[in-house]
Amino acid sequence: MQISINISAVIFATFVASTCGTPTKIQSRNHTVLEEPQYVACGGVLTASSTFISYKPATTISPNERCVWTIRSPDAVGYSLDILTFALEPQPGETGLTASCLRNNSISLSTVDIKASGLVSLNACPILILTFFSGENILNSKGFVIIYESISGGNSGVSQNSLQYVTNGEKGLIRYPSTVCSTYTNFEVSSFVFTPPGNKYNPARKSLVTFTLNSFEGNCFDNIRVFRFSPSSGWTHNESIAGDYICDDTEMESWAVDDMLMLIFRSDSSITSLGFHLTYNSLPFNFD
Repeated sequence: MQISINISAVIFATFVASTCGTPTKIQSRNHTVLEEPQYVACGGVLTASSTFISYKPATTISPNERCVWTIRSPDAVGYSLDILTFALEPQPGETGLTASCLRNNSISLSTVDIKASGLVSLNACPILILTFFSGENILNSKGFVIIYESISGGNSGVSQNSLQYVTNGEKGLIRYPSTVCSTYTNFEVSSFVFTPPGNKYNPARKSLVTFTLNSFEGNCFDNIRVFRFSPSSGWTHNESIAGDYICDDTEMESWAVDDMLMLIFRSDSSITSLGFHLTYNSLPFNFD
């Protein structure tokens, strides 16, 4: 995958003020004009081919925030990011913003740190994951405004039936596929991101995520890989950790983490099956 960053000192955006009830508009360097309302929530799943994320651009961020935006536009093979304003004060292991690419032909995430205003080009990137995190010492950090635009053309290798989830609740249940007795399809890349309740990291709490198998194709052709998040190392996967690589021979598994967790499900080109269930709960850290 090719990742390039172009940072310049030119004016990055044009804001057209609203008058007489006309919506405010915003224009990127690529001349895309988008109208309000922009996406302002701390994380979520976005499917539009282009929009802008405006997260606390003029407001001081809070300590221990966790926001994940998963972006899956139809027919996208990559994304162009225009970071219009960037008022974060990144600190290694504390506060930062990253862009990660999820693909069908690679088990790893390709990640770039975003540290300033400018253009970021993400090729071979059918699914984009933006992760914002803050620590205890936020200095004078404020937020950011980002326009993303999908890049189409060619085959992404990812089924349109793939689904993306971002949760931030106390507890819940996800059935995949969502309909009883239905099967998943071929070439799926589906992600399940579990953030702390209210998008706030709390060292006194932990998240418990439990997997229950309905059925997978055999020989690990369809599988789940587990990624754990920490501010110091970002999203990491280690197959040497017991339970972090799920195949058809695993009927049940659970993970207890004090920060974020992401599960990536992939299916191959042959036999499909009935999938799995996931449950999640927020518990006191010393709960056994």
